[in-house]
Amino acid sequence: MRIRRKAFAFLLVALCASGAVSQMQDVLQGSRDLMRRRQFAEARPALEAYVREHPDSADGRYLLGFLYYSLHDPKLSLEQYLAAEALRKPKPDDLMAIAADYVLMGQFAEAARWLTQMTEEQPQNKLAWYYLGRARYSNSQYEDASKAFKQALVLSPHDVPAETNLGLVYEAEEQDTQAMECYSNALDWQKGSLAQSQEPYLFKAALLNKKGQPEQALLLLKDAKLYGRDNPAIHEEAARADEALGRYKEAQAEAEQAVAMAPDAIAFHVLLGKIYRAQEMMDAAKEQMALAAQLKTKQAETAPY
Repeated sequence: MRIRRKAFAFLLVALCASGAVSQMQDVLQGSRDLMRRRQFAEARPALEAYVREHPDSADGRYLLGFLYYSLHDPKLSLEQYLAAEALRKPKPDDLMAIAADYVLMGQFAEAARWLTQMTEEQPQNKLAWYYLGRARYSNSQYEDASKAFKQALVLSPHDVPAETNLGLVYEAEEQDTQAMECYSNALDWQKGSLAQSQEPYLFKAALLNKKGQPEQALLLLKDAKLYGRDNPAIHEEAARADEALGRYKEAQAEAEQAVAMAPDAIAFHVLLGKIYRAQEMMDAAKEQMALAAQLKTKQAETAPY
């Protein structure tokens, strides 16, 4: 989930970065040029000095907030954005970036608050509705998430990400038939495209696994691997499908790959342990279960209260 959360936040802010950066005053031109070249560390000293010397510069603070976001420090980023808000009303690009910081911090209700403000200011902005749906879904506000995704689809019919995420909402509400229809729609809508999203393949395969149809799930997962990056969740679902079919060696290879790609994912260790146990590899199974228990304890100790 951490990987997915970071991906969500990055996509959210990347679409607004060029606009937010381009609006800075001429005095910030050097920092702006460095940031356009993604030389954020190089831009930091001069920009921090500028904000110290000009604490009432809203543009400087907004730009510094984006720089801190780009350096993966949402806490510092929010400090600058909220200080800037007291000086000047945030523009839509700023609202997107503030919401992205809250996403990275796991504060989805706050992210939704800022995105709601954006939809009020730009009701025709389908991306704002889409990301509002993502924030609501991540905060388990499924009814509100459904409304946001449906509005995104009104503004952009046949939008694959919105339809896919609407399927996730239905699945969370245990409306599997509607979820399956959404995933199938998304797959149909992107058919023939050279750049297809992995997500409708993955989520439909996971639902097929849950419904006891591993053969069909594996066909979709094979297609999912053709598009985009190598995704540990795809290997996880392939392992579950192979396990259900009694193909333990294949399941082991897929689960081991998932663990290698995401060693902090508790579910992957548990799954691999089960597959080892099914093959009577008891020492290896115990090791995986022990690792899962250690990770659970560690995550509980570091979780925010």
